[in-house]
Amino acid sequence: MSLARSVEHCMKPRDGVLVLTGFGLRIAVDRGHLVLEDGVGKQRRSGRFPRVGGEIRRLVVVGHAGSVSLEALRWLHEIGAAFVQIGADGELIALGVTSALTDARLRRAQALAIGSDVGLSIARMLLLEKVTGQARVLDRINGHRESRQIVSDAIGLLGECKSVDQLRFVESRAAAAYWSAWEFLPVNFAGKDAKHVPTHWRTAGTRRSILSSSPRKAATPVNAILNYLYTVLEAEARLAALAVGCDPALGVIHSDKPSRDSLACDLMEPVRPAVDDFVLSLIESHTFGRTDFFETREGNCRLMPELTQPLGTSALKWAHAIAPVAERVGGAFLRAPLQTALSVTAGLNHTSRNATPRFRTPLTGRNRSRRDYSARTRILESHALRSRCRDCGSDLNGRNRVYCDSCLPAAAQRASAKGVQMQKELRAVGMDGRSSEGARQKHREHALRVAELKRQWEAEHKTIPSPVVFREQMGPRLTSVSVKAIAKATGLSSSSCKKIRSGSLVPHPMHWESLQRLISDQIIPAARK
Repeated sequence: MSLARSVEHCMKPRDGVLVLTGFGLRIAVDRGHLVLEDGVGKQRRSGRFPRVGGEIRRLVVVGHAGSVSLEALRWLHEIGAAFVQIGADGELIALGVTSALTDARLRRAQALAIGSDVGLSIARMLLLEKVTGQARVLDRINGHRESRQIVSDAIGLLGECKSVDQLRFVESRAAAAYWSAWEFLPVNFAGKDAKHVPTHWRTAGTRRSILSSSPRKAATPVNAILNYLYTVLEAEARLAALAVGCDPALGVIHSDKPSRDSLACDLMEPVRPAVDDFVLSLIESHTFGRTDFFETREGNCRLMPELTQPLGTSALKWAHAIAPVAERVGGAFLRAPLQTALSVTAGLNHTSRNATPRFRTPLTGRNRSRRDYSARTRILESHALRSRCRDCGSDLNGRNRVYCDSCLPAAAQRASAKGVQMQKELRAVGMDGRSSEGARQKHREHALRVAELKRQWEAEHKTIPSPVVFREQMGPRLTSVSVKAIAKATGLSSSSCKKIRSGSLVPHPMHWESLQRLISDQIIPAARK
């Protein structure tokens, strides 16, 4: 019984999102509770969740080996949780809608807006936000001045485009320059794993995969992560479109295509840079292991459960980001001039409420008289990946460190040797002013003067008092004295004076008399007051 409880405790939603991976997945209902099982081989998980207090808002399934009962889908629908299934190659397979707004006027206005000035203005708004976000991400990548310039120029050109085709062309040029800046970004693998992974895994690589001539079938880890998170974002975009009452298939930027939700792809565009920024922070700070990824026989790089589970918990972060975008687009459709013209033709008074209906905002609640700031609108920062040692790849158990206890001494020695070598190189080319011969000569002369003053003081006083006397009698009184006053009285540096005032440094006894006078000067005015 204790083992079952511990296993069930391992399967716990994080920020309302639960990700299932592996083979033999089982999603069913038993005695009113949702029963879940996943895992690979002996590494299995199971969980049992009640309707009340289960805190499941997204159930994400990665893979296709398992079973889902109709009763389980109904159970998820009744508690307002979405069901998302993602294939092993990052394709969105199934999506269970929790709630949708049905408004025939909105869908009719959406269909009529495509190809009109309304559709053009919406497309321009979405792409402007996307390219502006890409420019912000490029600011974090060193170099690539030419790419920054192309993306910056695209922001101005998008405002001058007269058709959606022109918008697509300008955006494609900006995207090509944007992704070229990503190509050679380094990816950190643990020292013992770096020599066992393919060479092309150690950089981000081109966004266009050599296996498919498109982003699909990623050949590098970074592109595999991007594809996975974009699929999670696509699921949230479709849910947002249905929640505001739009048809996810009728897009304004992406053309109609079988088996594609074009409007969902449109809504994704302004949020894609946020996903890119998320991934950029991940590859800059995280050390990956060889077991985080898997390479198929054709060279396709796929994510393992160690990554899919924590990354999948970012679903509600993207839901929060895409909610205002979906509501703005839905409101633009409903407020289209063509819709008002149709209302006038039908004999309705265009000044009435029905002519320009007020658009509902079920995702953010901005148009409500009493806004709902519930948990579903919180900004979530949930991407807690397992931290690894950069050298040996061992688990750091969530500690905010880079190396484990065993590898830390060797890493410190390497860092020290690297710093010494860098100082030598800078000194050789004359770039390090602090290590120049003139500066070093001044340091030597100052050290000799200080040493001579200490020698003279010790020769005059014969005995040196114990540091305990200073800590007990003078140290506590210096806490109320400014660092500037201590530095003026002793002639020591500000850093040394800060240590003296905090009690971490005991000055040489030749300075004690000056400090005692300084304390007296502080105490006497205070006593008079």
